[in-house]
Amino acid sequence: MSVSADGFDAGPRFSGDGDWMDSAESAGFLRVTRWATDAFAWRERQGFAGGEQDANSEVVAESFGAAGAYVMGRRMADGGEVPWGEEPPFRAPVFVVTHRAPEPLLRGGGTSFTYVTDGVESAVEQARAAAGGKDVAVAGGGSLVRQVR
Repeated sequence: MSVSADGFDAGPRFSGDGDWMDSAESAGFLRVTRWATDAFAWRERQGFAGGEQDANSEVVAESFGAAGAYVMGRRMADGGEVPWGEEPPFRAPVFVVTHRAPEPLLRGGGTSFTYVTDGVESAVEQARAAAGGKDVAVAGGGSLVRQVR
């Protein structure tokens, strides 16, 4: 996870009105994560052309390759669902910590979203079981990252 020197991982909190990609939260997030979003490995995984072939790209590729499952917060899942499209970049099970659970969401490339209502510990436990011995990556957001142990 990328965090600015003053402790922010995104811009002002998104209200939920309109497209997250056009929000101040998105703009702040993309500024803080530029090192990753400019990397070839990140862009390729998102289905975008171009990108830098450098040490940052190697770190991103290694991170994607090591992850067997992901845990993320509901706001990140809601914000990414439309931009990620039918084939999100995870290519592994994603466990979304939430208080309101829709039905599991199946997407292309091996990505599934399971909504977990009984806490972060349960989401991490489920992700470990699904990861097949690989790493469990914590995708964010900031509040969730502080809760994971």
